[in-house]
Amino acid sequence: ERERERTTKGEQGSKERERMAMRKVRILCAFDKFKGSVTGREVGEATVEGVRKALQGVEEKWGEKKNEGGRETNVDVEGEVITMADGGDGFVMALREAYKLEVAPLVVTGPRGEKREIEMGHTVDWKLVVLEAAQANGLALLPRNELPQRDLLKRGARQRIHEGEEREESGEGQKGEVKEMDVMASTSYGVGEMVMEAVRRGAEKVVLGVGGSATNDGGIGACQAMGASFRLHGEVAEVDGGKDGERGEKGKQRMGIEDEVPPILYTRHLPRVAAVLPPSASPPSSHKTLPSFSLFVAADVDNPLCGPQGATYIYGPQKGVTIDQLPTLDAAMENYGALLRQYCPEVPGWGAAGGLAAGLSALFGAKIKRGVDLVAEAWDLDRRIEESDIVFTGEGCYDAQTERGKVVSEVIAKCKKHKKPYIILCGQTKEGIPESELQHILSLVPAFPVHTAMEQPKECVLQLLSKSRPFLLQHIEGRFEEGNEGARKRKRDNHFPSPHL
Repeated sequence: ERERERTTKGEQGSKERERMAMRKVRILCAFDKFKGSVTGREVGEATVEGVRKALQGVEEKWGEKKNEGGRETNVDVEGEVITMADGGDGFVMALREAYKLEVAPLVVTGPRGEKREIEMGHTVDWKLVVLEAAQANGLALLPRNELPQRDLLKRGARQRIHEGEEREESGEGQKGEVKEMDVMASTSYGVGEMVMEAVRRGAEKVVLGVGGSATNDGGIGACQAMGASFRLHGEVAEVDGGKDGERGEKGKQRMGIEDEVPPILYTRHLPRVAAVLPPSASPPSSHKTLPSFSLFVAADVDNPLCGPQGATYIYGPQKGVTIDQLPTLDAAMENYGALLRQYCPEVPGWGAAGGLAAGLSALFGAKIKRGVDLVAEAWDLDRRIEESDIVFTGEGCYDAQTERGKVVSEVIAKCKKHKKPYIILCGQTKEGIPESELQHILSLVPAFPVHTAMEQPKECVLQLLSKSRPFLLQHIEGRFEEGNEGARKRKRDNHFPSPHL
């Protein structure tokens, strides 16, 4: 009997050790980029490593009462990392990884008319091509000596560079001088070039991510490159307002219609657009034959083309539109929009990428889709969330704009749909965050200085997570796999107060 008792206890101990060895947590990392710092995949990989370190030596407390003095076990963390994007920077990378696309280089026109090398993601047969407009007209491509976005916003789209500083008459400024961003000198022409090349190579479906643009030209550059024709009013000239030889007040007036159109249209040409024709209605001399193809515009916003919530007023200042230029450019966009509406009615998202989505929609029949939906579909995000125990998502700056079709808001919505706990790991937070999400946030700033978080983001993620064991355990409590499917499906409330806030 004693022998049987010892054998029974030994078997029970063996089963307990086996059960403990099987204890694991499955985490899914679905991050957008930390703009200007690190990619979403790199953040995800650092997150998996940080969670593993944090959960080493976790006190055993699930399923049974602890023995006196407690018990420790190393949790087996299974991590899956997927790259997310909303249509801006990183869009090609996200879909390239999801669809296992090949990559082909191409040289196109950049936002200032310079030449840029971009990458096209494509299937082996070229039937599907994925493009990223920001590679040809993105803010990140502007010269480093132009004012960065944050300075423009803080200084109210200032017109002067520094008080007391003056430019040279040439407009180039002194060597090393910080210049204003000149949105009037930007063009989306290169975006049209990349679409044209994709179609030439046999693309039947082209998916174009348009977020992160530096242009506010309504897509006139891109549409011109794809074969659309434009007619421009003449330059503004001084005119005499008198009649029948009488001398009247002088004013400004556009002089007629120009016979020639520049080979590349820039934002500065938008106020002069008098007429626009799609390729099918363009003169034979300018007509570019396009095979039949489907174009999908992956947008990260749903703004209209014009007005207080339109492309110019909402996103113009971060591209260099000054306060004085705002009403002029918006009026020009309204005139341009009226010309486009003769081909199709306006739909939500026409204001994306400085109106690029509007031009492609009206003149080329492009369908505007939310970029994050296309990426989520490519990754089968719903299934991956359902199979995970906890989800990590985040971006460089979590703010009010996050709720408008961005990666983080979409991932959170799906987590709530599948009743899965989630943690938002971001670089920093700003005003406008939903109060209900505060308890789910881990932020690198103010845990680390801003410059440290920007320059060493992966190290900061590792350190922050390794010191966040209570926070992690509160979110994953009850989600450990205990050797049977019933335990995995146990539903627990996923709202816990964060010790970091």
